[in-house]
Amino acid sequence: MFDSLERFIALEGKEDEILEEITNQKDTQKFLIKVLQDQLFETGADGNGESLGKYSFFTIQIKASKGQPTDRITLVDTGDFYESYFVDAFKGGFIIDANGQKDDTNLFEVYGDDILKPDDETLEEIGDFYKMKLYEYIENIFS
Repeated sequence: MFDSLERFIALEGKEDEILEEITNQKDTQKFLIKVLQDQLFETGADGNGESLGKYSFFTIQIKASKGQPTDRITLVDTGDFYESYFVDAFKGGFIIDANGQKDDTNLFEVYGDDILKPDDETLEEIGDFYKMKLYEYIENIFS
């Protein structure tokens, strides 16, 4: 018991390192990427709630034939953009980025960097996930 308590006390001041360790876990990275992809796909808006716009009539026909949403821009046409998401963890935080280059178009130049920004609901999901991971981390200290 005292050994566990000493290990717990030794964590003080290492919060950033612990969060970096948690963020580097594969399941955490998968979660972070998925929750941001889901946000973009479901809302068709950036992290500020700004709509990315509407598709042209021609694009709606193509999207419909693929079984993709036609009422909002999702940036999922071929899946390449979504597949390029990655997490870069560091002490004190993380960045989620992606390759926005699609043929001659840079999606970040067209739609802005906030297409990868979490909205309030997604931030809450991320916070809840990290709370769960921190509880697990602390539980492991005492086991």
